[in-house]
Amino acid sequence: MIWDQPYNLAAGIGRQALDHPDRQAIVAADLVLTYRQVWLIAQAYALRMQMAGVDRRSIVCVRSNDLIVSVAVMIATALLGARFAVYEDRLVSDGIVQPSHVLRSPEVAAPPNLPSLLIDESWSPRTTKVTADTAAIFPGHERSDDGWWYLHTSGTTGQPKYMLLSHRAAFDRSRSVSGDFRGAETRFCSIFPCSARPFFVRAMAALLNGSTIVDALDPRFLMAQGVTLVCASPRQAAEWIASCPFVFRLPLLQVSGAPIAPDIARQLLTRFDLIEDVYGASETNKSFVNRLTLAGAQIAVQGVPQDSIVQIIDTDGAPVPVGALGEVRVRNQYTVPSYISAEAASLRAFRDGWFHPGDLGRFGPGGALEVSGRIDEVLNLGGNKIDPVTVDQVLLATPGVTDAACFRDPCSSITPRLMAFLMIAPGFDPAVVIESVKTRCLRDLASDVYPSYFFVVSDIPRTHDGTPRRRECEEMVRAQHRAAPPPREEPK
Repeated sequence: MIWDQPYNLAAGIGRQALDHPDRQAIVAADLVLTYRQVWLIAQAYALRMQMAGVDRRSIVCVRSNDLIVSVAVMIATALLGARFAVYEDRLVSDGIVQPSHVLRSPEVAAPPNLPSLLIDESWSPRTTKVTADTAAIFPGHERSDDGWWYLHTSGTTGQPKYMLLSHRAAFDRSRSVSGDFRGAETRFCSIFPCSARPFFVRAMAALLNGSTIVDALDPRFLMAQGVTLVCASPRQAAEWIASCPFVFRLPLLQVSGAPIAPDIARQLLTRFDLIEDVYGASETNKSFVNRLTLAGAQIAVQGVPQDSIVQIIDTDGAPVPVGALGEVRVRNQYTVPSYISAEAASLRAFRDGWFHPGDLGRFGPGGALEVSGRIDEVLNLGGNKIDPVTVDQVLLATPGVTDAACFRDPCSSITPRLMAFLMIAPGFDPAVVIESVKTRCLRDLASDVYPSYFFVVSDIPRTHDGTPRRRECEEMVRAQHRAAPPPREEPK
């Protein structure tokens, strides 16, 4: 029975509903749902899913832009002991995870060539009758170490890798961040969309720990609702505050997914008292935090270890001195054991009780963890090893550039070189901005590491957390060259 499963996340949320039935769980501009109401919705969904044949053998994917639907489906899968995944076309095409049921809300189209169940008004607790005692009929998991949640890496430098998080691991991860979600004291807003993994990670932790999710992007509404925590990627947060025509201030912004450039951090600290730059991964959970504040005109950074061991090591696996660059490795009790159907990748990443995320970093002033790039993303051009993140930051520092990503020229067969995509702000002359970018690159980068060619684009492919998909950028250039081949490159 579900109430006998201490590591079932749905049961944990149900206990919050029994202990605090009238506490606000989800707040939006047009509605407020209490914990009791969210609990009843999740149970109604579970009943409908049972009628559709969902059981412990099922893999359920949700496809929705509706926060309530996304949250309720996830809780319902834990009630039924089914496995859960967020629907993506790539997830299906990769063939690693084969969903048995795809659930969608009315605002999104049915996935191509795959049956789906439409979640409509008949799924409401008003129609599908449930009570506070209905949960007793749901089986939950068979064992707490059974797999529940399929996660995957971003796949920025190749194919994404999939992993399966157990009920116990998901529960323990959510409990481990109780310092972020302090019961009714915390009111949380996600700039990450409700279809993204970073949203689900935090939403489940918020509800398990009795906090409130505020579903809105209007800062005035967030301030009126007493929001204490906003989560986003650095790029999402910067674009969000740039779109707000008025000044606001909120207590805490938690960013993750990509390194935060100093100029972006300074911009964000005009709107937030504190920034927490979170280092973590799907494989390990939240592992380290850099806390950023403004001290006069300077940014003060303090490294704050979490319940993980984070080390910087050399090529022999020995820890390096403070300030020295090396490979990052992480160990904690929440790490997944391996990837699914990826033996070689598992052997590289999970070694001797450590997870090796493939990041380059160092410990800097104030104990801060400075991640400078990825080992597998370092570009080797004619013997020169180039960190593309450093190049991106120089491009982004140019006035008029709203987004940028560099990558290897995929069509250069003789001379290795860099290219870059640039997005230009309205009102700026692209030719003038490109010249400014070149000038800044000559000033701030070595002559052999800056891009030789720049393309002005309307969008740059990125993961949900804001990391550039450099392989996709290369493929876009290949496609353009196939459509209009350039003159043949001659040896110099």
